[in-house]
Amino acid sequence: MIKNFLKYIKPKSKNKFFFIIEFFILILVNFIKLIIKKIFTLIPIRIYENLLPYSLNYYHFDKLKLIKIFKTREELWHSAIEKIGVEKKISFIEFGTFEGYSIKKFTELNKNPDSIFVGCDTFIGLPERWNKMPKGMWNVDGKLPIIDDKRVEFIKGKFQNTYSEIEKNINTKNELLFHFDADLYSATLFLLTKLDKFKEYYAIFDEFTGHESRAIYNYCQSYDADIEFYGKTIGYSNTPHRVFCKIKHKYK
Repeated sequence: MIKNFLKYIKPKSKNKFFFIIEFFILILVNFIKLIIKKIFTLIPIRIYENLLPYSLNYYHFDKLKLIKIFKTREELWHSAIEKIGVEKKISFIEFGTFEGYSIKKFTELNKNPDSIFVGCDTFIGLPERWNKMPKGMWNVDGKLPIIDDKRVEFIKGKFQNTYSEIEKNINTKNELLFHFDADLYSATLFLLTKLDKFKEYYAIFDEFTGHESRAIYNYCQSYDADIEFYGKTIGYSNTPHRVFCKIKHKYK
């Protein structure tokens, strides 16, 4: 171990006196680096994952600082529909529907009879733990929301198991608006990669800072995608909570 450590100690000074001083300084510096690395190996990966979204907001998603802030999610939703076009035909797919509050609101905002609204959820709660929320949180015992609108339908099950059925409802002749409220990194990343073929499309992220921003970052890295931000609400930690944006080609 000592031999392996010392082989990276390579003073460059030609003067013998300064060579010795540089040698011991390099030993000290590299020893400190080694200690720091050892300390960081003891930190649970969950802590790194929880801290990463704040770094992403500051460095990678820095344009979020410049966009309009809305007081409520309803105001953000209304702005999204106005941006897309109130009378336009839309294919609205929601990932994480729970009791149906948000999908019902969107049917009220867009009255085009040819629009499509699809709510996707397990309806038996989270399939895995999310932050402090336990597996099974938001369980409605498999009951589908009741919404009096023939344009609305629901797909029950994990997105990984129902995606082929979900995709059948995506009409590319319509304006596409995908509402990501899956919360989980795994589910959000899965959906982003599957939906890549449909970019450019509009998107709303319901829990941006956290699992979702991590998933977006990794997706953009892998698929040459970019994001244009339009609006946001602010969460409890003074960070972007709900975000309206467009997923598009990076080099287009």
